[in-house]
Amino acid sequence: MTVNRPVSHKTALTVTALVVLACLFWGAWHIFHVTPSPTPPPPQLTRDGDFLHVRPGSALQKILLVEPVPMLNLPRKVPLPAQLISPPGKKVNLYPPVLGKIVSLNVRPGQLVKKGDVMLTLLPIDGAQVVADARKAQAELTLAQQNYQRARGVLAVGGTALKDLQAAQAALEEAEAEYQRAQQAMVAIGARTHGPDAHILPVTSPISGIVSNIGVGVGQNVTNLDLTGPLLTVTDLSEVWLSASVPQDMLDLFRPGMKLTADFSGHHCGGPVIAQEPALAEDTRRLNIFLACPNPDSSLRPGAFTTALLSVPERSVVMLPKTSLLMSNDLTTVFLEVAPNTYRRQVVTVSYDEGDNVRVLAGVHKGARVVVRGAILLNDY
Repeated sequence: MTVNRPVSHKTALTVTALVVLACLFWGAWHIFHVTPSPTPPPPQLTRDGDFLHVRPGSALQKILLVEPVPMLNLPRKVPLPAQLISPPGKKVNLYPPVLGKIVSLNVRPGQLVKKGDVMLTLLPIDGAQVVADARKAQAELTLAQQNYQRARGVLAVGGTALKDLQAAQAALEEAEAEYQRAQQAMVAIGARTHGPDAHILPVTSPISGIVSNIGVGVGQNVTNLDLTGPLLTVTDLSEVWLSASVPQDMLDLFRPGMKLTADFSGHHCGGPVIAQEPALAEDTRRLNIFLACPNPDSSLRPGAFTTALLSVPERSVVMLPKTSLLMSNDLTTVFLEVAPNTYRRQVVTVSYDEGDNVRVLAGVHKGARVVVRGAILLNDY
């Protein structure tokens, strides 16, 4: 039989003291014990003078893409301001052949006309005299022909002298000359010798084209034959010219026969340069070059502006993607890889764009390794 003896008071105090000491020790250890901090990783990028060192295996190193600089031989297309113009010799101004009064006007601006269409009619001041002279010349020629035939018949039967036939022949020749003169005068002014409206002068179009200007109205008196004031203007638009302006500092690139292209509202025009002006324009210091553009439906109109592209052959050049370029104090720069994961800023001189690339004139050479992706992440160091 087991007997439970009571714990002595001294023993209980000892156990309690040991528990309290253990708790105090545990609490003091947690209060005063400092857990050492983990060692920080090395920086992704460090600077050493002009050189930037990127830590291998870092997130930055994985973003950067480095490629060698290529040298390409691409055709250059130079943009030039251009506009459509009427070809030389295709724009005709109609002037009054004689003085008179406008009786009718049969066309309007923008109207298509064909060669020989009556544009307007004119009541000439001297038209009646021209018609009268033509009729008189016709009558005199008819009489001279009859007299000549009669003289030949009489001479054949011995009824007259030879000199009478010669006189009749001379009179016939004079009548023929006067008739030809009168007819030429009629043709010059477009008049007719017969009909109720023989005294009305029709003015016809000498070419097929479009009416681009009307300078008179019905009832207006034409009292001046000055060539500065045409009655009408007709322009042949079956072909138009593209006039592009080459600046003075680019003339050394231009050669006759180079290809010129342009687009106008869905119409494409391209081909070799067919002509050029002999001198620069005094106000713009540019040389105008020309390209012929077929226009069978007359949809292209002179005066339209666009940008033409002149294809200029060029030697091999260094090309860089635009993503590699950075601005630093108004300078264009790139980052060169001078050693593995070591980079240096380099100033470059660039020219014009070629799509997503840009031509480099100075600063880098073929084969140099350039940061083409992620260069902006190095720009602030």
